[in-house]
Amino acid sequence: LSFGKAAIGTYTGDAAATKAITGVGFSPKAVIIYEMVTNKNIILKSTFDGTKSFVQPNGGASLYVDDQVISLDTDGFTVGDGSGSSNCSNEAQAYVYLALG
Repeated sequence: LSFGKAAIGTYTGDAAATKAITGVGFSPKAVIIYEMVTNKNIILKSTFDGTKSFVQPNGGASLYVDDQVISLDTDGFTVGDGSGSSNCSNEAQAYVYLALG
């Protein structure tokens, strides 16, 4: 992958089934998300991942799971609720992201 654009931002989870993160300014080829308060997970999604996202829990085994980052969109990305596993939209959890395009 070749990246010519980058954006860093934050959002707060709301526990909804989907949450669109917009205003990135481009369509990301990859996004990295980090839980700021709990330091629990690092989530990676790229255009090569299909429906899955790579999750590296703090102190745990890596996972390759559905419903973390659902899609990379024209002006950002959409996160899911994790379907019962770790997720990218815990209620009131602060997240920081790095979007690469």
